[in-house]
Amino acid sequence: MRRFRWSEQRINSVVEELRRIATLIDPPSVAHGVTGHPPDDRILDCVAAAEADFLVTGDRRHLLPLRTFGNARIVT
Repeated sequence: MRRFRWSEQRINSVVEELRRIATLIDPPSVAHGVTGHPPDDRILDCVAAAEADFLVTGDRRHLLPLRTFGNARIVT
């Protein structure tokens, strides 16, 4: 991953670990139009469906300015 300067081997290792521990969900759309950026609204849909306490993101344009969504704090 160029942003993190990770090797392809490290990327594959992390992806495999995430697949092992992740729970996949297909949440209903509850955040339509919240961020003005549909892919970020889908992230918020996942936050709501997971009843998350935190959303950790580097998105300073659409997500961080919200500061919270439902009961979740949005942090870097």
